[in-house]
Amino acid sequence: HERLLSIIILFATGIGLGASLIGDIFLLKSLRDLRISKKEVDILRTIGEVVHSALALLLLAGGAFWITHGGITSATSLVIIQIIAVALLLVAAFALNVIVVPRLAKISFTEAHLHIRGELHALRKIALALAAVSLVSWSFLFFAVTINIEILMTIPIASFFLIALVLVVAMSQFYEHMIGIED
Repeated sequence: HERLLSIIILFATGIGLGASLIGDIFLLKSLRDLRISKKEVDILRTIGEVVHSALALLLLAGGAFWITHGGITSATSLVIIQIIAVALLLVAAFALNVIVVPRLAKISFTEAHLHIRGELHALRKIALALAAVSLVSWSFLFFAVTINIEILMTIPIASFFLIALVLVVAMSQFYEHMIGIED
């Protein structure tokens, strides 16, 4: 059972990372002009469904792995950071796909909504930050399940994860600022 669950976890993580990367690139291209078309929303929704499916499979396989080990897992820093990464993925996926992208779509399709000055730039900043958090979290999980565990335990993994999150979110905001100058 353990080998099969490990393969499922690896598969889900690979699919999640790939879909997240494609979704982030597509989101960057879609938000460049502060507008999002119906076709772009449909494509982002489909990619989001793939990410959600990978996340659900990861949670199910991870839960099954935990149960097959009698609910006992050593609380190493790697396990704790993996749990934090999955929690961040859940929050980012929900916020991006259920709140931010639909709100951007409403604005772009000029549907009735409460208009707030500067909301497009604010939503674009939030979308890019959430996409960055998602990409770093999926990347971390992918490396955590593919690289030899002893190698990961020798580096200060929590510091590495936190620094990567901060850098990538900062880069997303710099990118938003640069394309904001072009608007």
